[in-house]
Amino acid sequence: MSGNASPFNPRVVLAVLAIGAAAFVLFLYSLGAGWTGGDRTTGSGHALSKALNGYSALYQLLDRRGFDVSTTRNRGQLDTDALLVLTPPHYFNADALADLIEERRFQGPTLLILPKWFGFDAKRFSTAKDAPRGWVFLSEAESPEWVDELGLGDLEVSLSKEARWRARDTSGTMPEPGQVQTIAGPDLAGLVGGSDGRLLAAYRDDGGDYQAPEQWSDETSRNPEALAQAQKQVVLLKVDGDDDTADDEESDNPADSYWPLVIVAEPDLLNNNGMADQDRARLAVDLVEATIDGYDLPVVFDLTMPGLGSQANLLTLAFEPPFLAATLTLLLAALVVGWRGFVRFGPPRVAHADHAGGKAQLARDGALLVERGRRLALVGPPYAALV
Repeated sequence: MSGNASPFNPRVVLAVLAIGAAAFVLFLYSLGAGWTGGDRTTGSGHALSKALNGYSALYQLLDRRGFDVSTTRNRGQLDTDALLVLTPPHYFNADALADLIEERRFQGPTLLILPKWFGFDAKRFSTAKDAPRGWVFLSEAESPEWVDELGLGDLEVSLSKEARWRARDTSGTMPEPGQVQTIAGPDLAGLVGGSDGRLLAAYRDDGGDYQAPEQWSDETSRNPEALAQAQKQVVLLKVDGDDDTADDEESDNPADSYWPLVIVAEPDLLNNNGMADQDRARLAVDLVEATIDGYDLPVVFDLTMPGLGSQANLLTLAFEPPFLAATLTLLLAALVVGWRGFVRFGPPRVAHADHAGGKAQLARDGALLVERGRRLALVGPPYAALV
């Protein structure tokens, strides 16, 4: 056997090692990122849901309009200074939501979308076995019971038979006119209203400086129908971030540092069902821009309240700054060690056996054994008989 022969093809070995290492790193990352399988695009109303009561269309619309849009599964990231979009379900801890709303008064703008529909996977029903993935059956509209526990005053959420919505100088129809959710409260200022003046969306009027909502007046004064609605305090904020008349001086009033809270009582204005209409889609973008209050802020959709949250772990932290640098360093060191062991100074030497094989070597070894045993006298007669 040649001492320079290699039992394996170096390229094949290198490919196996590279694929194995990549698969192992991907496996670790998937564990940390929570890739546990399952379809999370149906059911509950959240930014990943493609159901009628989901908000994936709003997410994609904002992304295409140039907003920096993302989602978060970590409760620790809800203290961001970005626009936080909250989509809590019907059954939720109101105290936790109230604490978050209060904390965010000084952190960043918040868009709270109240739930109304219960979505059930259509494939679970015998009449829709062949329904495409993501299709749902919606139950009867039902208002959440925890709204009055948010600490925002005496809020009242109810269902009405509104057929149209009105905001600023625009109006449109509702996708489900018989089941429209409205909100009322002493500390709310209207953004979107129905034909009878009930509020479908409003912002919290807590004395904060929200860049002068009166800017809608010049536009509505030229529209008699919108002016009539203005008298019912149904307005839509239209903020100009480059207003030179804004007061840049610092104020001692704590309310001047408040960030707006916008409450959308009617989710059909923003969900996938609502985004099927161009006018409602424009209204959704206007609401987001009004909530941002003229600032250039990213938009973050919360996934923890709908039940898609995940806790931070060591594997997750290993692939996030500042620990990402250490992870990459270790991977690079492992790559160097593996390459050093694979490509050495020449092919590995094959060790030779201490004793050569074959019949001649066997005869030699037998003769040495007889000689060492001092039994030559006993070997002579049998050998002579053989030959």
